[in-house]
Amino acid sequence: MTLSYAGVAVLVSLLLSVAILLAPNRDAEGRYLRPDVPGALELSHPGAAFHNTADDASTAFPEDKAGFSAYYRVPKPANADTPGATPPRLNISAITDQLRALPDESDTNRVGEGKLDEQGVNFAIVTIAMNAAIRPEDAEDITLYYDDRGWIVAYLPANVPADEPAGEPAPKPAAAIWRYRPLNAADGDTAKGPDELLEDNLLILGINAVLKANNSAANAITHDTVGGYHHWQCPQCDAFILFSNQTVSGKSAPVSIIIPPTITTIKASAAALIAHIPVGGETASASVLIDGDPKATAMVTAETSDYLKVASFPLTPNTEHSSVYRMAVSGDDDKLSVGVVMLVYDKPDS
Repeated sequence: MTLSYAGVAVLVSLLLSVAILLAPNRDAEGRYLRPDVPGALELSHPGAAFHNTADDASTAFPEDKAGFSAYYRVPKPANADTPGATPPRLNISAITDQLRALPDESDTNRVGEGKLDEQGVNFAIVTIAMNAAIRPEDAEDITLYYDDRGWIVAYLPANVPADEPAGEPAPKPAAAIWRYRPLNAADGDTAKGPDELLEDNLLILGINAVLKANNSAANAITHDTVGGYHHWQCPQCDAFILFSNQTVSGKSAPVSIIIPPTITTIKASAAALIAHIPVGGETASASVLIDGDPKATAMVTAETSDYLKVASFPLTPNTEHSSVYRMAVSGDDDKLSVGVVMLVYDKPDS
C-alpha cells in the first residue's frame, strides 16, 4: 500500500472528522489505514521444535537475554532422508567466520566487524551492527543466534542501560527494528504503508546476513516469508503494529491511533530520525509526539549528535472505553523528519 505524502494528511483529516465506534475485541489500529489492509501482525513462539531435545541436549538459546525477535528455520537438505546422510542445515563455523569479518563493499546493510558472544559445537551467537538510517553512526546492534538444525533468531537485547542514571535496564525498544529507506526516483512521491515499512526491518536483514554467510543468499527471506516474530520478555504479547509519519515544512498531519479497552498489556516505543544531513554547522532535531491529552508530548527526540533516536514510552489504555492518541512528527522547517511508533501488545480474545 502506498499513499502520497499530501494524501496522508488529507485522508487523516477526513477520517478524524468521522465518529467511529470500535467493536470491543478489535485490535489497535491507525486511522490512515485502508479498512481492507490489516495493519496488526501476529507474534508467536517458534514452537516445541525449537526446544526439541531429541536433536540436542539444549538449543543454548539465551531466552533471558533476548527481546523482540524474528526467527526462521532453514529447510532440511534434499538428501536429509538418505540413510547415513545427516548434513547440518547450517555451517556454524563458516557463518561465524564471515560475520566476524568486515563486510564486503557491496554489503550496504552491515557496519563493521561482528562480535562473537558465544559459540558451541552446534550453535553460535554473534552481534552485528546494521545500517539503520542514513549514516554509519546510526547503526543498530542486532544479535544473531544460529544452530546446525537450521534455526536462526535475530533479536534485540533484553537488558540495556536506561538513559537516566536511576533507570532500570529494560529491553531494547521494539521500534529499533525499523530501518529508514529514503525515497528514490523509482518510488515517486509515495510513502510506505505499515506492512511495507517492515519489509527491510533489521531483524529480517540480520537473518539474511546469516543466510548469505552460509552461501545461501539465493534463499534470502522477506518479511512475508519469515517464520515469525516473538517478544521473549513479553511472551503474553501476541500482536504488534507499526505506524509512521513525517514532516512537511516542519510539521506533520496527525495519525490517530485507536486502542480498544480490551487491550490492557501494551509496550510502546518510538523512533525519531533527522532525515537530512545538516551542513555548515547548523543544528537539527526531530521529535515524535503523542497527544493523549490536550498537550502533545515528545516521546523521543533526535538531535544533531544522534540523528536516529529510539525510546520506549508509557501508554496506558483506558479500560472502560477506547483510547485515542494522535501521533505527530515535528522537525526543522523545509527539512525532512521521520518518525515511527511501534505497539507490541496482548490482543483481545475473539
